[in-house]
Amino acid sequence: GTLNPGQSGTVNVQVQVSLTATRGQVITNTAVISSTFGDDNMGNNSSQVTTTVVSPDPSISQQGPATAQIGQTITYTLTYRNNGTAAAQGVVITDTWTGPESVVSAYTPKVTTQSITIPVGTLNPGQSGTVNVQVQVSPTATRGQVITNTAVISSTSGDDNMGNNSSRSTTTVVSAEIAVAGQAVIVKRSISHTITITNIGDLPAVNSRATLRVSAPFRWRFIIPPSVTGGQELVSEEIEAFKVKEYPYTFGTLGIGAKKTITFTVRPRVGSRGILTAYTQAATDSKESFLNNNTLTLTTTVKP
Repeated sequence: GTLNPGQSGTVNVQVQVSLTATRGQVITNTAVISSTFGDDNMGNNSSQVTTTVVSPDPSISQQGPATAQIGQTITYTLTYRNNGTAAAQGVVITDTWTGPESVVSAYTPKVTTQSITIPVGTLNPGQSGTVNVQVQVSPTATRGQVITNTAVISSTSGDDNMGNNSSRSTTTVVSAEIAVAGQAVIVKRSISHTITITNIGDLPAVNSRATLRVSAPFRWRFIIPPSVTGGQELVSEEIEAFKVKEYPYTFGTLGIGAKKTITFTVRPRVGSRGILTAYTQAATDSKESFLNNNTLTLTTTVKP
């Protein structure tokens, strides 16, 4: 319309930033004024302003142990940060885990579920923080099981980079594991036994030990008494029928893959008949996940 000398006014133009816009993009607004009566100063007939798109970018990462023992309490450290150029409102971290574990404590009070929600609130550009979540490996966990911890961060202010909103780490359960194996072989009138105790686990087996029990429904003698290092050939006491002869052994700490061998030879009395039984039970003070391979029973049928 008509604009008299000295007259002025304002106009508001509203523009919506595209939902697909990305942080750092620039919006350029150009306004031009003209008149049908001409203008002796064209230098002030246009104006331009630029607006840079800003956006929050909450991110999360975590650190946790690669391995853990049965019953051990482990810590996952969650690190969050706003990498964006605008404040992130209503920031929340959700931490979820699967596997043989239970929560001991976290940023929030102690819980017993497999997921916790941690409210962070407003996170300004460049602001960061950490949260420690402690998880206890179940006492019934088994070697080789995997605990998976997944942390996810979200904001009510939106986020133009969803690629850094979650983080995952895995922890494998390790343990010592004692295994007993062996064989009994008849050589002429004697029965030769070889028994091995091996740590097949991922950790040293502390205070490893074994108990050997030998019995038969007939009289018998040891030609070579049970020994971990072998033994001189000698005749031990004669063992009565149905009596259980017991021998304890201590091995100390068995390293990963370490093995101990017990060898002995039994000679039944001439004319004996029945089954000779050699039962071995191994143990360790270290926590094991499988106990079904800690024992071994060798039976030998003796005939006249």
